[in-house]
Amino acid sequence: MKPQIDKHMSLADSDTQAALLDKICQLENNQRAIDRVQAIIEFDLNGYILRANQNFLTIFGYTEQEIVGQHHSIFVDAKFAQSEEYKTFWQTLRNGSNHSGEFSRLDKNNKEVWLQASYNPVLDNSGKVLRFIKYATDITLQKTYSADLQSIVCGLHKALTVVEFDLQGNIVDANQNFLTLMGYCAEELIGQHHAILCDKEETKSKKYIAHWDKLRRGVFQSGEFVRKNKSGQNVHIYATYNPILGPTGKPVRIMKFVNDLSERQAMEMALRQAKDNAEIAAKSKNDFLANMSHEIRTPMNAIIGYTELLLEDETILDAHRQHLSTVHYSAFSLLRLLNDILDTAKLEHGNVALENEIFSLRKLCADVQKTLQLSASQKI
Repeated sequence: MKPQIDKHMSLADSDTQAALLDKICQLENNQRAIDRVQAIIEFDLNGYILRANQNFLTIFGYTEQEIVGQHHSIFVDAKFAQSEEYKTFWQTLRNGSNHSGEFSRLDKNNKEVWLQASYNPVLDNSGKVLRFIKYATDITLQKTYSADLQSIVCGLHKALTVVEFDLQGNIVDANQNFLTLMGYCAEELIGQHHAILCDKEETKSKKYIAHWDKLRRGVFQSGEFVRKNKSGQNVHIYATYNPILGPTGKPVRIMKFVNDLSERQAMEMALRQAKDNAEIAAKSKNDFLANMSHEIRTPMNAIIGYTELLLEDETILDAHRQHLSTVHYSAFSLLRLLNDILDTAKLEHGNVALENEIFSLRKLCADVQKTLQLSASQKI
């Protein structure tokens, strides 16, 4: 109901009363505006609830009839309600001091609710505390999100190697994984420029300067890099440089995630060394086979030549001819064996070509029999 002006007052008094009533209306409008957006609850000096607006009731799941006359302790854990901290909290308010911050409270179903709130003593003209008004905002979602985000960040720092830079490239933070990888302690590294981790010649290059210019513009960078640890040794890494954007969408810092490639690099070097050693060994073997073939082929050709000459002599006895044929066949067999050994070397390079030849199986078996007949007869 709008306040009315007394018609029997003087003009001056009427103006004063009108101004006063206008001021009251403004205060009431302001209060209604606050009441629409804030959760509000009032307590007496002993902490008992006098009233609560709808916003507060909605947050905690109560009706006003359920909480008016109840003590504030219905919103807190029973153990905390008995603590000295809780008693001091109310005594501070009774002394006329306000109290603000983030508070954990319990709703009707005993579910945790987080509030950004201020407890404000209401004073009379003499400064005596009459009651308390609490203005609150529900920040449960923000707190939950913040806790989840913090858990994720902690998990990442445990699992990953992370370092952070400002836009000028100065190190502002590094987790233990990064410090261990590079051999530094935090005090030695934080505040230093990224260049401390690089070869001096690299930091003077156009590529290095362009790298940081792109990051300052918010351009993501990634790749394999060689960095220097505290001892000056090379550390091979795969890294992503991630510009972190502020509320305006502009980069505010750089977060770098690192994957240590030193083990892979060592493995690659070992494989390359093993390959080089294998190639050297293969070349040595091929050289040996070639020399051996030459050294054996020369006398074998002589044996084959002399046996062929002797076999052309029609005057030699049949028994001798048979023995010479065996020698001739054995010499050819040894030459074929040498060729097979040389083909094995060619096989490693994929240079072997198969040849189709017509042969007599009966004659092959007879030649093999002749070759083995002597050694077989000696064992009988």
